[in-house]
Formats: sequence, structure tokens, C-alpha cells
Amino acid sequence: MKNVMFKSTLREIKGSFGRWAAIFAIIALGVGFFCGLKVCKSAFLQTGNTYLEDHGFFDYQLISSLGLEAEDVASIADVPRVKYAEGSFSADVLISEEDSDAGEVVSKFLTISDEINTPSLKSGRLPENGSECLADPQRFTEADIGKTITVSRSNTEDTLSMLAYDTYTITGIADSPLYLNFERGSSSVGDGSVACFIMIPKDGFSSDVFSEVYVRLEDSAFIFSEEYDEIRQDAKEPLTQALESASQRRYDSIIHQARQQVEDIRTEVEDGEKELNSSEADLKNSEAQIAASEKELNDSQSLLNQGLSQYQSGLNQYEQKKTQAYSELDTYYNSGFLTEEQYAAQKSALDIQFSEALSSLQASKAELDKNQAAIDEGRISLSSAKEEIAQGWAKIEDGRSELETAKQKLSDAEKEISKIEYPDIYVLDRDTNVGYVCFDNDTSIVEGIAKVFPVFFFLVAALVCMTTMSRMIEEQRTQIGVLKALGYSVGQILTKYMFYSGSSAVLGGIIGFFAGTYIFTWVIWEAYKMMYEFADVIFVIDWATGAFALLAAIICSVGTTLYSCYHELSQVPAQLIRPKAPSSGKRIFIEKITFIWKRLKFLQKVSIRNVFRYKKRFFMMIVGICGCTALLVTGFGVRDSIKNVVSMQYDEIFHVDYEVTFNHGISEDEQEAFIEDNSQYADSFLFLHTGSVDVRQDGQIKSVNLVVSGDSSPIDDFISLHNDEGDLQYP
Repeated sequence: MKNVMFKSTLREIKGSFGRWAAIFAIIALGVGFFCGLKVCKSAFLQTGNTYLEDHGFFDYQLISSLGLEAEDVASIADVPRVKYAEGSFSADVLISEEDSDAGEVVSKFLTISDEINTPSLKSGRLPENGSECLADPQRFTEADIGKTITVSRSNTEDTLSMLAYDTYTITGIADSPLYLNFERGSSSVGDGSVACFIMIPKDGFSSDVFSEVYVRLEDSAFIFSEEYDEIRQDAKEPLTQALESASQRRYDSIIHQARQQVEDIRTEVEDGEKELNSSEADLKNSEAQIAASEKELNDSQSLLNQGLSQYQSGLNQYEQKKTQAYSELDTYYNSGFLTEEQYAAQKSALDIQFSEALSSLQASKAELDKNQAAIDEGRISLSSAKEEIAQGWAKIEDGRSELETAKQKLSDAEKEISKIEYPDIYVLDRDTNVGYVCFDNDTSIVEGIAKVFPVFFFLVAALVCMTTMSRMIEEQRTQIGVLKALGYSVGQILTKYMFYSGSSAVLGGIIGFFAGTYIFTWVIWEAYKMMYEFADVIFVIDWATGAFALLAAIICSVGTTLYSCYHELSQVPAQLIRPKAPSSGKRIFIEKITFIWKRLKFLQKVSIRNVFRYKKRFFMMIVGICGCTALLVTGFGVRDSIKNVVSMQYDEIFHVDYEVTFNHGISEDEQEAFIEDNSQYADSFLFLHTGSVDVRQDGQIKSVNLVVSGDSSPIDDFISLHNDEGDLQYP
């Protein structure tokens, strides 16, 4: 008997396969939609959790405004519950790319760590020395491997001194767990927006002071879970205390070094002042000695001049006496008083006498010349000494100037010490990472959709099953009567139809569960790859959700079957074999409105009566149309919300024809020159400062554009802001 009923059921399925397939399809769609959407968040979170665990995503980021050193990292690593603690360097750097016309862009330089925030290599290889780097796949491709990145000289001295090289060669393309989505954050340099990140080894930096310390905890739990929040919260206080101690040590060290430098400068100033005073005293003594020597030379010159006068006087007397003597001798000789022999003898005697006198004069003159030479040599030495004295005074003046500079430097250093404030410290958890927070928010969107749309599909599935099985049982009313007349029990007959609907529901639920779990997860993740492309999705099988969905599908199919069969199976075979009497017609309330009813045509009256005659079909139609209309309205609403964004932005809000970006801030004179050069092309100008900043509110971080007007021109001529109440008026 059972085999006959089973075969009859199989023949029924084969004979009405379209009806059976309709139940199968709607159940598969409902279960697949429900399970697929429900498991999406779990799959996405599992993908994110696995990726972050594999690449050591930080639990805490510790920052001190004065920086941290290696011994500070070691002290933080000794904190209980800390598994790893690594110091890291980071800097916003203006770079230019080889063979690129993009100009200078802002890049976030990061440290390639060993255990925390490790890169996910997509192509190429890891850097082998400090001058090599990994590049951001959002901006660079595999074709860029081997190219160089040049650090712009427009960067600040602090930034340039922090980097060990001027150029870095790209050896690979890699993702970083610090950037899960497409947002790269804001910067205080360049245009205010970070274009990409660059990861380099620690020896690619030349600084000894770490920008931050990343920490991973020994205990771990699933991301965004309450268990993880408890683990993270338990470790926050010890890490805060460790960071405060490290910051205090760093502060004391900086103050001590600064004071030591001040003392060194003070010592140099005091030693320099003593040396200058000593040199000045020596120069004064030397000047006194030079003055005494000069007086002595002047006295000697006076005596020498007297000697020269005496020599000249003696020489004149010598010439006179010589002339007179020879003249008298010649006179005596010419007068005949002297003979030739006497004349010759007296002349010879005169020659000897005057020769001796001349020799004596010449000896005196030689002595005077010798003394003059000595005096001249003394004057040359004295002049050289005076020049040395002048140079000495010039050096002293330079020394005094340097000493004043050193004193000013000392004063400035003392003021700088007084300005050194106790460092600000920041204990930041994962919720301060933009990509991490956005990933949580975006995965929750899918979960929100899963709470609404699957309910509609299950409701439609129940209506389809009810309609299908009600029509099938009405069509097989006579067959049911025959089966009851042949002795089949109500349970056996009911089992046939329950098996019919239940088999399609179970098979459809199983196939829909697996298909929905994989297809919906893959499709939605592929769409999410526009924002998150850090890993391939990990598929998750949620057996509990599948069992619940399958149970709901069975209830929708088998339950509606029981409901549909209940009235028919309660009748006796004789009633079932006879054709079913049509439903009795009743007057409806519209008939009581005479002026409307009498104007309706016959077929219209019949149609209206049938609506109220078959209420179940009427409500099924309403629910089905409502659901379909809701889906259509949702689709059109999404389209209408998106398509007008551009026109509203550039027609109603942003009234600008051209936007010019300067690579550096410009002064008022430069602004006026720019306006003068371009006044023939534009009617009005507005100078703004724009930049991207990260805003934190209610535990969430969002990147927003900051626009600051420093111009006297009215900003509402260029930008009109709106809210729900209309235009905003500028003060």
C-alpha cells in the first residue's frame, strides 16, 4: 500500500513537474537569499580577521609627541599581556615618480616591521636594503617595479633629515593592513591628502627616535567581538602607565641633554670671554711696548739726525779747509816763495792730512748709515707689529661678535628649555584606524539588508506554496475522494501531498543554502572590492542559519499544504467525488452605493464580486504586488538618489568653472599678480586653503575635506551650502 502511494506521488511530481519546480525555485531563492545575506557579514569578518591575524595588525598604537627610543620600546614590551612591541617610523613625504607627469604627491612612508603590520606582497620581492621599497597597489602596478621614487627637496628639513636616502627603488607591490580600504588619510603637507603609502626597511630611515610604537597582545579574539573589546580594555591601563613612564623618561632625557648643551655653551662663552680679555690685555701690553720702542726709535732718529748734521758740517769745513789750503799753497808757489821741491813736499803733506780727515768723515758717515739702517729696520718691525696688533684687535672684535652670538644662543637655548612641554601621549586602539572602522560599518550594511529582504522572499514563498497546493488539491478533489473510498487514511493521503511539497522545499532549501552561501558572498565581496581589495573572500558555512532557513522553508511549504488540505480531507468521500459547489455570491457594500453601482458594466460588476468572493486570492495578489512594488520603488529610489548628485553638486553648491591648485602657499602680492595675469579669463577669484583631515566622533573616524577661506571675497558666490531647511547664510 505504501509503495503504491509513493509511486503515485512520484508520478504526480513527474506529471506536474512545473508546479513542483515552482515550489523548488521559490524556496531555493528564499533560502539562498536569506542564508547568503546572513552569512555575508560572517564571511567578510572572517576574511578580515584572517588577513589581520596573518599580517599582525596592531592592537594598540602608542604615540608620544616627543617620540620614543629603543629603551622605551623595550619597557613597553615588558608590560604584561604584550606579545610584541615594535618601534616604527612614519612620515608624510612629498615625492615625485619616475616617468610620471603627476608632479609631486604626498606619500605616507611606513616601516616594514617583522611581526606587526607586515606587508602582503602581491608582486615583486621584499626590499633587501634601505634604498628599496614596497609601493601601494592603489597607485602603482607591477609595471612600476624597478622604477625609482625621488624625495622632493620641498620637504621640511626635519623630514629630509629623517630619511636616509634621496631616492628609493620599487622592488614590489604590497598591501598594508593599516590601509584596508581605499582611503589613505590626510596630511599637513602638499594638498592635504595622502595619495599613497610607501613601505621601507628601518635602515631606510636615519632617525633614532621612533614615531610610534605598535603593540600586539598575547590574547586574541575575533575582530569586533565583545571578547576582543574586553581583552583590549584590560590591556589599556597598563599600556597607558608604561607610555607615561617612557614619556617621562624621554622628557627628562631631553631636558637633561638640553641643559647639558646649555652648560656647554655657557662654559664656551665663559672660556671665550676669558680668552678675549687675556688677548686684549696682551694686545694693550704689546701696544705699550710698541709705543716705547717707537719713542726709542724717534729718539735714536733725532740723535742720528744730529750726527748727520755734524757730519755735513764737518764735510763742509773739510772742503773749505782743503780748498783754502791748496789755494794758499798754490799762491805761495806762484809767488816764488816755495821751490818746486818744497811745493811738492807740502802738497804731499796736505794730501795725507786731508785724506786722513776724509777717511775719518767717511767712517762717521758709515756709522751713521748703519744706525739709519738699524732705525729703518726697527720701523719696519714696528710697522709689522702694529699690523699684527690691528689684526689682533680685529680678531678680538670678531671674537666679541661671536661671543655675543653665543650669548644670544645661550639665551635662546634657555628660553627653548622653558618652552619644552611635557609630551602629549596617545594610546590608540584599532578603532582609530579608518579602514578598520569603515570595514565594520560596511559589513553591517549587508547585515541590515539581510534583516529585511529575506522576509519578503519567505512570505512570497509561503504564498506561492499555498496557491500551488490549494489549486492542486482542488484539482485532485475527486482523486482524494477515491483514495478515501479505497481505504486510505487521512494521514496517508496527507503524507502524499506533504511529501510533494516537502521534497521540493527540502531539496530547494539545501541547494539554495549552498548556492546562496557561495554566490551571494562572492558577488557582494566582488562589489566591495571597489573599497576593500586586501584578500580573497573566505567562505563561511553557517549551519545554524541553514537549519533555521530550511526549517522555515519546510514550514512554509508543508504548513501551507496542511492548511490547504485540512478542509478537503475533513469531508466524506461522497462529497469529495462530487464536483465542488461554487462559492455563494453575496451582496457587497458597493452595491449599496447606487449611483456608482448602476453605472458599472456587467463584467465590471462580476470582477468586483469575484474579488470579495475569493478573498484568499485577493490578499495573496495584494501581498505579491506590494512586495514587487517595494522592490521596484527601492531600485528607483537608489537610482534617483545617485543620479542627481553631480548636477546638485556643480549646479547648486559648487559654482566654479576652474579650480587652480598651487604647489605652495602664495602671498597676497602673488595673489594680486595671479589675478592681474588671468583677469581676462575670469570675472572673479577666491583663494582658499583646502585639505583632508581625519575627524573622530563617537568612536568613529571619517576623512573630511576642510575648506578655509582667507579671502575678502564672499564665499557664497562660489560655494553655496545647504541643509534640510534650505540654503545656509554666511555671517
